[in-house]
Amino acid sequence: GSSSRFAGRLPSDAVDVGARPCVHRGVARASERAMSEEEASEEFEDEPLANVPEPWPGLLRDGQVLTALILSTSYSEKYKGRHIFPGQEDAKVEVRLPDGSDGSGNRSVWPVLLHRSGNKEAVAFIWLGDESVDDRTLYVAFSPMRYRSQFFKIYCAGMQECPEDDILGQRVATWSAGIFSGRSGRPNRTNGDGRVLPISAYVHVKLKRMWGEQGLWKNLNEAVDKYPSHRIIFAGISHGGSLAQAAALQFRLCRQEADVSVVTWNAYRWSNDSGRDLANATLGSRMLPFVLSRRGEIQATRDWDS
Repeated sequence: GSSSRFAGRLPSDAVDVGARPCVHRGVARASERAMSEEEASEEFEDEPLANVPEPWPGLLRDGQVLTALILSTSYSEKYKGRHIFPGQEDAKVEVRLPDGSDGSGNRSVWPVLLHRSGNKEAVAFIWLGDESVDDRTLYVAFSPMRYRSQFFKIYCAGMQECPEDDILGQRVATWSAGIFSGRSGRPNRTNGDGRVLPISAYVHVKLKRMWGEQGLWKNLNEAVDKYPSHRIIFAGISHGGSLAQAAALQFRLCRQEADVSVVTWNAYRWSNDSGRDLANATLGSRMLPFVLSRRGEIQATRDWDS
């Protein structure tokens, strides 16, 4: 990944220490702020997920979000997943989750790799959740950036308005609701929607190849048909996060009956306001985008990991 840094002035309450009444008012304000922060902290401890929309509170508590994070990082093409293939003995992997209920402090779940699609710069793994703990989830985990050269490709690619696409080897309208007729993947030209969505040219090319010649559309539909009662969680970090968001949106547009959610960490921008509006209308609260940063070494700066 990469990081960027920006600096700004921190707000300050300048107090004239020679003016006693002003000092008192400053102390009072500080005391009020401390009390309100303490009350807010206590309220947060009572119900930390109170403001998180459904379905995420349950998925956070039960470990699906953390499982998705680990599968899209530790077991990605960039790391351990590079040498894991479906049907092999090591296709079932251990994911350790925090759990204090048994006194050991953690528990293990064992998702199984069903399919993998893509190559090097864009790879997606389809995992079956651990059925022994009733995890009815299909995880579609996209791998993060693997080479530094990808950063420049992403940065220089820009947006691409593409009225036609050959994601499945056929010319069809790009990002239009109803462009595919469900499982068959055949173009549906009866829907007069015809929306054209500008997307990153780099994301467009990589996702188009994965959906089509690299088999992601076929593999994912086979998994969804085999496990119709399972939810589908698309996940990724950084480059994988952008691919996950775009793929989740398109899959939801194509199969509107599917239970699709997407959780990402520090995805870069891959569309414009049109893409944001379409994602909000299509996925709504089922998209959970985390944006993480840390305080920089220089005062008033933050490092934004991507």
